[in-house]
Amino acid sequence: MTEKNRNLLIPVFSDFHAPFMRASLKGAGCDSVSLASGAYGRTAALGLAHVNNDACFATIITAGRAIMAMGEEKSSVDGGSSRACALPCLCLDCRSKDAPWFTQRALEGEAFEGVRVLNLLDLDEDFYDDVCADLPERLACGLVAGDIVLQLENYLAPLIRKGGLSSGKASSELVRCRTEAIFAAESGEKEAVWRAAEQADTCARGHLNEASSFPVIGVVGSYPAIFDSGINDGLIAKIRDEECQAVVPFASQLLAMICRECGAWPRFAGAIEEMLALFQGDYFAPIPINEEHSGIQDQVLPVDVATGSSFLVPGYIELFAHRGVCDIAYASTFACMSGHVGGSGVLRAIKKRYPELSVAPLEYDAGTSSVNQLNRLKLLASVARERRATR
Repeated sequence: MTEKNRNLLIPVFSDFHAPFMRASLKGAGCDSVSLASGAYGRTAALGLAHVNNDACFATIITAGRAIMAMGEEKSSVDGGSSRACALPCLCLDCRSKDAPWFTQRALEGEAFEGVRVLNLLDLDEDFYDDVCADLPERLACGLVAGDIVLQLENYLAPLIRKGGLSSGKASSELVRCRTEAIFAAESGEKEAVWRAAEQADTCARGHLNEASSFPVIGVVGSYPAIFDSGINDGLIAKIRDEECQAVVPFASQLLAMICRECGAWPRFAGAIEEMLALFQGDYFAPIPINEEHSGIQDQVLPVDVATGSSFLVPGYIELFAHRGVCDIAYASTFACMSGHVGGSGVLRAIKKRYPELSVAPLEYDAGTSSVNQLNRLKLLASVARERRATR
C-alpha cells in the first residue's frame, strides 16, 4: 500500500460489522478508521453546516462523521500524508451518489486538505491492488463474519437478558463465537469463516427450545437505516430491550446484490455469494437467494421504479412473512424518496397478500422524536408478544 493511501476512513457502515471489517483491513495491512455510529447530534449538526437539509439524511451524517474523523488525533497520518475516505454509496441510482461530492465540499469547508473522497463501490482494481491484491475477498470475509455474529447476537439477546443458567452459558458461547469470527475476518480465509459459521450454528441450535419462545420483529429498509445505530437511534438495541428477537437481512447479501446491480466489485460480490451458498438450507438463520428475493419484489413493485434502496424493502417483507415473521419495523431516512416509493408505497399491496402483517414505519432525521419512535416500537413489540402468546 502506498504512503498516500495508507489511512482509509469508512464513515458510513454498521457498528455491528465495523470490528470485523477493521480486522479484515488489518489483515490486509491497511490502516483504517471506521466511523460507524458516533455522536448522533453532533455529526448531524456538522453535516448540516455543509449539506443541504433536504439531502438524504445518511449523506448529512456521512459528511459530519468525516469532519469529526479528520479532527481527531487518531485519524492523523504522520508526515501530513493524504488520506482516502471511502464512502459506501449503498443506494443505486439515488441521491446517495452525491455523498462523495458533499463530503469533499464539507472537508474543504473545514480546511481539511489532501483527502481523496471515493465511492467504495467505484474503487477499481488499481486501487485495491495498491492496497492489497486480495482486498475484495478479505472484505467479503469480514462482512460475512460480521453477519454471522449479528444473527447469533439477535437470536440469543432475549435469552441472555432474561438471566439464569442458560443465559450465562449462551453469553459465554457468544463471546467464543465472536472471537472465532474476528480471527476469521483477519485471516481472510473462507474456510475460517465457514468454521466460525458452524460454531455459531451449533450454539444457536443448542438453545433452540428457549430462544424460539421469544417474540420476533423483522427489520427492513435501506442499508444505513437498518444497520447504522448512529442513524436509526439504536433500533436493533431497542428491539432487544423489549426482549424480542430482531431479524435483519444479511448485510453481505445486500451488498452483493447492490454490486451485481451496478456492475461494481465483481470479485467482492462473488466471494460473498460463494460463502453464503455454503449456508443455504442448513444455517439456523435462513438466507434467501437473490432470485427468490427479486421474484417476490417483482410481484408488487414495477421494475422501472425499483431504484435506490426500494428494491430491498418489499422482497424482504415478504420473505420474512414467508418465514412467519409478521411484525415488521420499516426503517427509513428523511429524503429517501426511492425508499418511500418502494417501502411505504407498496405496504398496502403487501398487506393484501399478508393481512396478518403489522408494519411500523420509523423515519429518521435530525429532528426525529426519540420518544415517538420508541412508542411505535413498543406498540409493535406488544403486538409481537400477543402474537407469540396465541401460538
